[in-house]
Amino acid sequence: MRGTGKRKTILAVAVVMATAIGAITVLSWLSVATPVMANAMGLAAEKVYIIPEESSLWRFRPTVMNTGSGDWWLYGEDADCYYHFEGSKEVAYHAFKRSDVSQCPDFNPHNYETWCENLVVPRKSARITEFWEE
Repeated sequence: MRGTGKRKTILAVAVVMATAIGAITVLSWLSVATPVMANAMGLAAEKVYIIPEESSLWRFRPTVMNTGSGDWWLYGEDADCYYHFEGSKEVAYHAFKRSDVSQCPDFNPHNYETWCENLVVPRKSARITEFWEE
């Protein structure tokens, strides 16, 4: 039974390589097909990065990022809403339902000034409140 140990080693290496390739493939797909990787990195790196309560790590897509020293989103969206980040203790972000866009002339998802005030939902976030209380 010569070579049995060598075969087991080769099999073990093949299994490890296949697992690694599978993991890399899944992570690559997640980073391209969904915003989950970018959102996870934002949450890990920035105290004021939030995912809107109405959305999820998988669905929320930042569309305009802060160009200053912080890595948080200014505008974002998912299938149901547009979002504008304010970041104050009183209002963390504003949500605007996509279904209400037709009721708001001149609506621009990247310009909060065009959002019809009566259709905007101001939201708080525990993460932002904690930041301001530090």
